[in-house]
Amino acid sequence: MKHLLFFLLIIFLNGCVNKPKVYDPFSRIKPEEFGSWYESDPISPDLVTPERRQIDSFRYWDDMEEAEELMFYQGLAESYRFIFWGDHEPYILVRINRWEWNNKYSLSLRVRMRDAYNATSCIYDPKQVNPLDCPKTDYARKENYEVTEEQWQQFKEKLDKLDFFSYKPSTDEDKITILHGTLWSFEGILETENDILENRFEVNTPPEGDLYQVGKYLLESVGEQRWLARTKR
Repeated sequence: MKHLLFFLLIIFLNGCVNKPKVYDPFSRIKPEEFGSWYESDPISPDLVTPERRQIDSFRYWDDMEEAEELMFYQGLAESYRFIFWGDHEPYILVRINRWEWNNKYSLSLRVRMRDAYNATSCIYDPKQVNPLDCPKTDYARKENYEVTEEQWQQFKEKLDKLDFFSYKPSTDEDKITILHGTLWSFEGILETENDILENRFEVNTPPEGDLYQVGKYLLESVGEQRWLARTKR
């Protein structure tokens, strides 16, 4: 009997000891660890694991055939990326480049309609056992163009007027002033002989001004200017 009581006491004390946590690759990520994306767009959090987040990040760029880093491609001297989207507007990505090795200019366009299939919904679906099997995201437009020097200079004039690499959104631009708005994301990089200039920022429904003109010019360049009417304050 004494041996039995001693054995039960050992089991009880063992249960009270704080054991070190064992890493579980399939454990859920807490909302506070997941960041603003989880809070703003919670897509089936039942299987939000580190592995699925990595897959989602990779698929985001791979499905649209776009490099995450602006200067990823060899020979680029200057590159700018503009992303436009909203609650009901399509997801539009426009990237414009200057190539140093041949002094040419190019533009790429990616458009995903808001109701189109997105691999993200599949990757975080609890029923999807293997997220690597998720089909590619459906893009309405995935096109590449050659840009003339005149078009490039027109674009650069608008950037210079904005003073792009020194630009910071004002308090007014950084707030949504209407119930329904759009988000404009800008990033750019320029390599010079002595320095590398970079800037990246986001603006909610920008008012008409120098910044608005940059986004407007790019949307017009790819024939998607009809969405500008939805961005009026």
